[in-house]
Amino acid sequence: ETSDFVKKGNYLGITLEMIDRDDVQAIRALPRRLGHAANRTLSAAVAALFTENSDTGPALADGYNLFDAAHHSNLLTTALGAAEWQVVTAAMFKQSEYHSAKRLGVRPSFCLVPIDLEKTALEIFTSDVVPAANSLYRNVLQRSADAVVVVPEWTDANNWAAAAHPNDLEGVCIGYRYGRAPELFLAGDELMGSMFTNDELRIKVRFIYTVGIGDYRALHKSNVG
Repeated sequence: ETSDFVKKGNYLGITLEMIDRDDVQAIRALPRRLGHAANRTLSAAVAALFTENSDTGPALADGYNLFDAAHHSNLLTTALGAAEWQVVTAAMFKQSEYHSAKRLGVRPSFCLVPIDLEKTALEIFTSDVVPAANSLYRNVLQRSADAVVVVPEWTDANNWAAAAHPNDLEGVCIGYRYGRAPELFLAGDELMGSMFTNDELRIKVRFIYTVGIGDYRALHKSNVG
């Protein structure tokens, strides 16, 4: 699989008058907010990989979309629940090596959900016990709340996904041109540029990255509808 680098960024102009009127120190927070906006832009790019092409993901080098029930065995349609998580776990576990019938034996480590399913996911993975037929059983699916990843950009209240740990199998890959942190620049020389002409200090953010799919077998989607 291949993916192209993209360059994102913008700048904010801060005038002397704005600084004089800044009684709540909002201007001091601008660099941090620019960095946060850059990271959210990257987050949105990753989230879009799961929702392209009517929620089936981008087309891969083999000619099929990322999530394909017939050819990739990583697309289902059932709502999130403990029993369905086991179905997805088994489906990922049974994925085979490339050009081989040997099973990978990889399990999902993260459950990706919209905010609407956060409570459901947390109940599945962080509850100590599971009620069943007037009895309480130990929750064998219990794990850290970090296993639940809420995706801000997902607006469908029912669809969800699973992902293997990248140390086991890399599903989504991110490449950085100048490091993992967005770059921040300050044009503050009073003898040059906008500071000289308009008394305007400019803060610029730049982020160059690429996102793409490493291995479809590390990802699973449930498009419930």
